[in-house]
Amino acid sequence: MQHVNSLQKLYNELLVTSNKRLLDLDTLQDFLQSATNELVWLNEKEETEVTRDWSDKNLSVASVEQYYEQSFGSGCHQSLMSDLEKREIQFSAVQDRGESLVLQHHPAAKCIEAHMAAMQTQWAWLLQLTLCLETHLKHATTSQKFYREVREADTWINKRDEMLNTVYSQSDFTLDEGERLLKGMQELREELNHFGDIVQNLSDRSKDIVPLKQRRQPVTRPLPVQAICTYKQVNIVTEKGEQCVLHDNSGRIKWRVTNSAGVEGSVPGVCFLIPPPDKEALDAVERLKRQFDRSITLWQKKQLRMRQNMIFATIKVVKAWDLAQFLAMGHEQRNAIRRALNEDADKLLQEGDPADPQLRRLRREMEEVNRLFDEFERKARAEGN
Repeated sequence: MQHVNSLQKLYNELLVTSNKRLLDLDTLQDFLQSATNELVWLNEKEETEVTRDWSDKNLSVASVEQYYEQSFGSGCHQSLMSDLEKREIQFSAVQDRGESLVLQHHPAAKCIEAHMAAMQTQWAWLLQLTLCLETHLKHATTSQKFYREVREADTWINKRDEMLNTVYSQSDFTLDEGERLLKGMQELREELNHFGDIVQNLSDRSKDIVPLKQRRQPVTRPLPVQAICTYKQVNIVTEKGEQCVLHDNSGRIKWRVTNSAGVEGSVPGVCFLIPPPDKEALDAVERLKRQFDRSITLWQKKQLRMRQNMIFATIKVVKAWDLAQFLAMGHEQRNAIRRALNEDADKLLQEGDPADPQLRRLRREMEEVNRLFDEFERKARAEGN
């Protein structure tokens, strides 16, 4: 009987131990499944950031911005930051459960601690990647806005050149039409002056544009880069703001770099910023400046020609006068017309190229019209007017 009791006691102890082990196994599996789910979620978010191609000229900055920050429109769009905020509650619950199991001296405490450490490391790394996302997004937004404004400026100046070569290249018009054209040209000059300020603004901004396209161009020589987040691995550590040197960016995800301590290693390219300037941005502004200078020269040429044609139009009117029309104006008015006509002609002759056939024609026509004025004046005196 005593032997049976001993066996019963031993059986009970084994049953308790077995049940405890089953419970421990269940709690471990439950924890590991939860921890794995968190790590999978974190890894998916990491993959999105480390593979994002910031050099892509077709990158939709608006979509990335919407992905990064909470956006309210037609419905609620789940963004990375709102996802992180919500996920943190679930993440912390898994961490708390693991901590509780460790404090209860769970047999697999070491395994649990390892998973907790992996979760914390991956969470901290994802937070670093959000810094990278924020920084790259800011520069991509600035870059795309800059290039968009350069294209708009180029389109604007080309349209004004077209106007100068069509609307303001007329040579045959009435005095009223000429006045309107000259007024339009003056307004265009004011627009061009304002456009010059826009070009200068683009020129100033071009110096701060980050060369995003260069991120995917082969590195032909060591290139200075700046770490925009902290990255820690056994073989290399880079701190936020650290100046490093890029040697190879051919990897899909990682770049071969040397940190400020001279240690070489492979680090995700997303961690780095290639600092300004962007040669393409500088070249684009230089082209725009040259185009602007050519447009100003074209305006000056067309305005000079317009003033010449305005004088020719006035001469045409004067030549059509008869004596009655001349006398009807009165002495002061016709003298004022003659004086203004000669002053305008003299000014044009001084400003223009002496070899210009139009100016030679102007000189001849002015001589003729002055002789006509003299003849009318003689006839007026003869008639006592």
